[in-house]
Amino acid sequence: MNMTVDDLFPYLKATGYKITSPQSPDYNCAAWAAHEDDRCWWPDPAGIGYWPESARREENVEAFMQVFTALGYAPCDEYELDPGFEKIAIFVDSSGAPTQW
Repeated sequence: MNMTVDDLFPYLKATGYKITSPQSPDYNCAAWAAHEDDRCWWPDPAGIGYWPESARREENVEAFMQVFTALGYAPCDEYELDPGFEKIAIFVDSSGAPTQW
């Protein structure tokens, strides 16, 4: 069975989210947030996914924060939309590791 966004994040539906790009084997959510749609970004230990050389290749929130801060994003405490700002969310699993969904 293929899981949908609604299956994986049941409370998301109430927020009025919209899907802005189709699922693709060409890129993933991290790449999309980095404005790329021609390769997957992921700090996997085997080095299969693209990850900037200047960042730690570790599957943790700190490594993602390092990469996206370098791309111009800044941490914020509010999840509400702010006109003129693009926000991303780093979703984590029960162990605290970032997820690709």
